[in-house]
Amino acid sequence: RPTEQLNNGRPLMELKLDDVAQKAPELLPLIVSSRLTLKKHKLEDHTARVVLVLDISESMRPLYQKRQVHDLVAKTMALGFQFDDDQQIDVIAFGVNAHDVGEYGINNYKSCVDDILKRYPLEFGTQYDKPLEMLMDKYGDSNLPVYVQFVTDGDTQHREASEAMLRKMSSAPIFVQFMGISGQDIMPEGFDKIDVVEPAPAAQPATKRGLISRLLGIGTPDPVSPVKQAKKSRLPDGFEFLVNLDNMTGRKVDNANFFALKDPASFPNDKLYGLLMNEYPQWLKAAREARIL
Repeated sequence: RPTEQLNNGRPLMELKLDDVAQKAPELLPLIVSSRLTLKKHKLEDHTARVVLVLDISESMRPLYQKRQVHDLVAKTMALGFQFDDDQQIDVIAFGVNAHDVGEYGINNYKSCVDDILKRYPLEFGTQYDKPLEMLMDKYGDSNLPVYVQFVTDGDTQHREASEAMLRKMSSAPIFVQFMGISGQDIMPEGFDKIDVVEPAPAAQPATKRGLISRLLGIGTPDPVSPVKQAKKSRLPDGFEFLVNLDNMTGRKVDNANFFALKDPASFPNDKLYGLLMNEYPQWLKAAREARIL
């Protein structure tokens, strides 16, 4: 997608509410809510490439069966359509391997998740490093910011490889918004809907520590085994690793954020879009200052 497609920083195919009303009327309240969030952050004229990354590991099966993934994808895509450069969101699926699925717009977004499940059987493993590597290969030299919506249900194998890829990506124009679907809502600092089980004993201090980290005593990642790590924290479903990725040191800029939802369908839209824009605007500023953008 060359720079020539842009017109004063805006997509040539600017999303019109009349088009949404005609092609996908169910998206209208989501579009309106997300547009207010973008305006609040002065991003109403923002243009980027938007990428959706979906976990297709076997543990995700009940979340697909309950259509919780479908609900979250619809809500996040509504935001992405607002500032994607051509309103076509690139989609990647991953389990043990990463798969370049293709593009989806407002005409066919509703079939996205079902299309993936038909094309790719659920895989018995979860490896974040594979889609992160694909993101770096595809978008590492992008002339636009790349906003990644990354949906998963918990932990990953190959933790060190995932950490290394995220550190490498911190010098690229790519921001990763990790989103979990969990047994409870897990919110970053500054949001009032925080549902955390009893705090665990404090661990080693970290350079960057958010509210979740302070409550749970989680700092920078360490090389302990997944079993031992699970005993150290009270976060559900292995999400302590995603908290650690969010707080990880050794990056050129902070290029990731994380939250998790218990029920994407019932979670308030305005709060969801606030979460999706929780750190991205700050990353844009930091990436420009670091001459990444």
